Amino acid sequence: MEAGWIEFECGCRAERCDKLHGPVAYDPIIFRNLPEQAVYDFVCSRHEAGMNKYVHFGHFVDFGQWRRSRRAILMGKVEH
Repeated sequence: MEAGWIEFECGCRAERCDKLHGPVAYDPIIFRNLPEQAVYDFVCSRHEAGMNKYVHFGHFVDFGQWRRSRRAILMGKVEH
């Protein structure tokens, strides 16, 4: 992966970002509010159930729905 990504041995990966747009508590962010923060892009099957519970606090069915609905907005890649 390129320098803008964090990839874990399990297969989970997150994209690094400098600024987030309207983050909330249920957004799957690593190192929240630190210079090295990153937003999850993919969750391995081992961690999928836990992540689904996490994003469910935002009323999402699963990580996939959260990713399609919110990730690009959070990262400033599209307007909401």
